[in-house]
Amino acid sequence: MEREKDRQAALEEGFSDTQVAVLQRLFVSHRAGYTAKAEQMMVLHALQQLRTMPAFAAIEELKVRDFTRKAHQAPNRGMLFIEFAKVVRSALPADWVGEEAAEKTSGIALLAASLQKQPLGAKRKSTFKRQPPTRHFKTCAF
Repeated sequence: MEREKDRQAALEEGFSDTQVAVLQRLFVSHRAGYTAKAEQMMVLHALQQLRTMPAFAAIEELKVRDFTRKAHQAPNRGMLFIEFAKVVRSALPADWVGEEAAEKTSGIALLAASLQKQPLGAKRKSTFKRQPPTRHFKTCAF
């Protein structure tokens, strides 16, 4: 029940379902024990990991530095998932849209973009050259 509330809150922040799943998995992996909170220093580490993912590559360095400064003031302060999602959203540009960012990095969108560059029905040139068959077998007499 709690995870569903967290998911809904993250969706309201503008994240897609896939991005929420990534955020939840990362948050759970960085929290201490079975508590619902993660320490700010662990959240900072998670933020650095998110920056390496294509869907979250737009996280701004200056905003991460601001959060780092705040995290060092109270490193043991616990943070709920909803707060973590808000920190991630605040580190992204104001004009960032989660759905569009996820679609741009998906394999299907990249494939569709590459197919749009070619006219429909156009034949691609193959670099493969067919070799004549070689006969290496022995003939059998029955």
